[in-house]
Amino acid sequence: MEKFGNRFKDLTNQRFGKLTAVNPIRINGKYSWKCICECGKEKVIMSGNLVRGISKSCGCKKLNIGERTKKHGMAKTRMFKIWTGVRKRCTNPNTKTYRLYGGRGISMSSEWNDFINFYNDMKDTYSDDLSLDRIDPNGNYEVSNCRWATSKQQNRNRRNNRIIECNGISKTLAEWAETSGVSSTLILSRINNGWDSYKAIYTMPKNSIKSISKYLVF
Repeated sequence: MEKFGNRFKDLTNQRFGKLTAVNPIRINGKYSWKCICECGKEKVIMSGNLVRGISKSCGCKKLNIGERTKKHGMAKTRMFKIWTGVRKRCTNPNTKTYRLYGGRGISMSSEWNDFINFYNDMKDTYSDDLSLDRIDPNGNYEVSNCRWATSKQQNRNRRNNRIIECNGISKTLAEWAETSGVSSTLILSRINNGWDSYKAIYTMPKNSIKSISKYLVF
């Protein structure tokens, strides 16, 4: 660590309200610290303000959710309601669906604790007919793992939707059924009975062959 003189007091990793002191900085002869707030933001704060309890957060503590809502004016928008729903199911054990999200370790990124950050990250691809979907259904709500998707895409992306590999290509059971015309129930039954994946996917049922044979000309 750099030497700052006799007046320097090491605050490394000490907590001050919502702030954790990380690195010391000297500005114009006065000691300051780069701090990380619980909300994820970084801020440089004079050490005297930390020690005396003057600074306890990066400023996020001053604005509660209601005040932030008034500030951005989007409380009645669909995106804000979606964001609120995600926060609840990830953090509130009293929410009915908490056990499927926060209860199994799924969280919202610290950046998205602020609605404006969520809005800025997701607004360009937003549409009223799409819903927020996690690409990895076992992953967290963060910009790298979220997209706006149709209900069909979401149904295919459920964590209990089986992935099947055929000729080096991996698709969901529903996608293979759509590709081949063979029902997903029959494909899965065949695979569970030891069929090769290609035959399970592309072998048409005998009754289907009979039903179209009368239209074939040889």
